[in-house]
Order: sequence, then structure tokens, then C-alpha cells
Amino acid sequence: MKQKIVSGFLLLLSLSIFSQTKFEVAGISYKQLTSSTVEVTSGTVKYSGNVVIPSQVTFSGQDFSVVAIGENAFNYCNNMTSVVIPNSVTTIGKGAFTLCMQLSSFTIPNSVTFIGQNAFSYCAMSTLVIPNSITSIGDRTFQYCNELRSVSIPNSVRTIGKYAFSMCQKLTSIEIPNSVIALGDSSFYHSLNLSSITIPNSVASVGYHSFTNTAWFQNQPNGLVYAGKVAYKYKGVMPANTIITLADGTLSIGDYAFANCNGLTNIHIPNTVLSIGSHAFYDCRGLTSIVLPNAVSSIKEYTFFNCNDLYSISIPNSINSIGEYALSYCTSLNSITLPSSITSIGSYAFSYCSDLSSISVNGSTPIDLMPSYSVFSNVKKSTCKLYVPQGSKSAYQAAIQWKDFVNIIENITNGSMPTTNLDLRISTNKASGQVLIHGLSSVAKVTIYNLSGRQMLLQTISPNEPILMSALPCGMYLITLNCSEGSFQSCFVK
Repeated sequence: MKQKIVSGFLLLLSLSIFSQTKFEVAGISYKQLTSSTVEVTSGTVKYSGNVVIPSQVTFSGQDFSVVAIGENAFNYCNNMTSVVIPNSVTTIGKGAFTLCMQLSSFTIPNSVTFIGQNAFSYCAMSTLVIPNSITSIGDRTFQYCNELRSVSIPNSVRTIGKYAFSMCQKLTSIEIPNSVIALGDSSFYHSLNLSSITIPNSVASVGYHSFTNTAWFQNQPNGLVYAGKVAYKYKGVMPANTIITLADGTLSIGDYAFANCNGLTNIHIPNTVLSIGSHAFYDCRGLTSIVLPNAVSSIKEYTFFNCNDLYSISIPNSINSIGEYALSYCTSLNSITLPSSITSIGSYAFSYCSDLSSISVNGSTPIDLMPSYSVFSNVKKSTCKLYVPQGSKSAYQAAIQWKDFVNIIENITNGSMPTTNLDLRISTNKASGQVLIHGLSSVAKVTIYNLSGRQMLLQTISPNEPILMSALPCGMYLITLNCSEGSFQSCFVK
């Protein structure tokens, strides 16, 4: 045991010594990483002119492999014009060449597998070839490279980070390979002359402002602009009473895609959509109802913030989280059903939903709201009914924030989401009193019950045919549906 402790101590001591050992050879400074490897580090004097980094260096009679260019190693070397990077280097650290404003010539070898953020920002190269050993282009890596005219991105790259090519004023075209699945926020922001962009269908996520202030975006006609299969941004002023139908195969809705589109009243989202960005429908004051597709896993922060006219939202059981302020100030929202799949709700998610009269929660165990602030702030908890599964009332009466509701009522069924084999969803039309079943593909028999178990309505419907409930009083109802394909059961609020 004593021998192991001594050995461990010696190992830590040797690593500490390595991390502190610095030396200079032929005008280049190095820091020892291991007993046989070093990285290039910043020197006492700023590097200038043509710099050639060797693949191997000898110090005190010992040979070392040069495997990395350390963080900020060459930053602010304004008089350095070129650098040769050897094939031994695998890592180029954060800010390694940032603000080398005369650096116009370098080649990144295929040995490099990682390039840190800001590594080449503010450099002066006109062409850039990224090796196929790179899988991700980091945040701000080539930002403000104002002489950059040509970029070659290999099929190995999967993601392009935030501001990666922003402010590259002479860049006119770029081809994103079909290996890329995500573009970070502002990835090409303010590259003013970027007029030709090839965006493959593999891209499933496009960050906010990715193409803002580019010639490509400016040249797009008014209306919904797609970036590959992503509904990126609505351009121009949306006319009143607009209904949007997203194209089949759409993979996602971008951050702020429809923000401040007050003319939007409804949107049809296909089931191919995997994610909806934050602030996507921020301040869409005319939006009245929405059905979320069953592949979406979260409602992100501020997604429906201040959608004053939104009275109906159908949340599928694929949703596992609701972000902060997600439905805040939805002052027309009358009822909401939270599936049992939800495990977290962010701060102020339903704050100022002043018209909310019923909340149906499907999980027998209350969602833990301790980490979140004022989830239901300014909801009328003295009158808003909280419907919970049978046998769970006492748990909700003891749970933080849930216990603030005066009327906690156990459902006649264990939750209000489908308990059967059909993947259907319900939406209600507040104005007409109609109920619509989404996803039905055959004729079905529908029975409506009140919470006392009394049959209130019996109707046979076809696909897309509404259920007529105008004669029934407002309240919570149970619906059962049977057709040749199977059965369905759910609760809803009229």
C-alpha cells in the first residue's frame, strides 16, 4: 500500500514538473507535456515573419515530438506572415493564431483533429482548406477573416460552431457538405457578400442569426425562408390571418423563426419536425391554436411567450421538458394537458396565463418544481382546477407549487393521454365548440363522458370531421374512440 502511494505521488510530481518545464529552441518557445512531447507556447518576444514549427525538437540532449500548438501561442503576432505546421501536431488550441492580422499563408495538416475556438480569427488568409481529420469547426474559429475568399469544408465535419465564419466580408460562396447536421448561432453572420450557400438536407438545426446580414438572405423573397430542411426565418411583414403549412420533410423550426409575426393565426407542423427553436413563436399575438408533432422532445424557453390569442395547444407525450417562460403571457389559454413524459418545467413557464381554468397532469408523481421559480405566477389558483391521476391527490397537495392550487381533482382515469394503441391528438376550437381528432385515418365511433361517468354524446366521425360539442357546457370530458385500426382514450377541456 505504501509503495502504491509513493508511486502515485511520484507520478503526480512528474506531471507537475512537465507542466512547468518551458524552454526555447531556435526562437520558438515550448512547454513540456509528457516525457516525450511538447506544445508550442507564447514566447517572451512576439513571433514575426515566416515561422517554421519543427515536428521534433531537442533540448538538454532529449528529443521531443511537437504535438500541439497551445492556447494563445501566437496571438497578437501582428508581424507574422506565414507558419508551417508539421504533421506531428494534433491540436491547435484556443486563440492560437488570433489577431495575427498579417498571417496569410498556412496549411492545416491532416494530423490535426481539434481546432479550438478563435484559433484563426482576424487572420489574413485568402483561401482555407480544412483537413478531413476535423469533425467540428469551433466557435469563432475563422471570425473576422476579412481576406477569406475560398473555403473547403470536408465531409468529415459534423457541426459548424457559433460565429465560425462571421464577418468574413470577402467570402462570396460556401458549400456545406452533407455530413453537417448543425449550424451554430450566427455561424455566417454579417458576411455581407456571401451570396451563394449550399445547404444540404442533412442539416437539422440552424442557429439564430446564422445568415443574418448575408447577401444570400437578402436575396431571398419575402415569406418563409428555408435553410435546407430547416424552417429558418420568416422574412418581411406577415399579412393578417396567415396560415402556414410547413413543407413535408421539414426537420426543425429555427430559433425566432416566426417571432413577432402577429399575422400568424395557425401553423401546420408535419411529424418530421424534430425540434422547435427557442423564441420560435415569440410574440405571435394572433396565433390561436397549435398541435405539436410527436417527434419533438421539448418546448424551449420563450417559444410561445406573449401569444395572447393562443387558446389551444396540444402537447404530445414525446415532450420531456418545458423551458422557462415557454407559455408565459398566453392570456387566452383556457386549459392545458401535461403528459406524464414531462420531467421538468422551467421558471415562469405558465406565468400570467390569466385565463387558465384547468390543468390536467398525467403523471402520478408530481413534477419537481423546486428548481424553478413561479411556474404558475398569476394563474388564478383559487379557481383553476388541477386534474391529477387517481390516487395522486395527496402527493400534489404536498408538492411545491402544485399545492398552491385550491381545487385538486382526481380524474376518473389514470391520466388524460391515450392509454391505447392509436397515436392521436385532440385540439379544441374555443369559438365554435368543436373538437378535432388529429391523426385519424378511418371512420370511428366516438363517445363523450363527463367526469361523473355519464354519457354526454355519441357520434360517428370520418377523418378530419369535427366533433360537435356546442350544446355541452364547458368543463372536463373523457373521450373514447373505436375504429378498425384500434382504440383511443383521452381527456380534454371544452
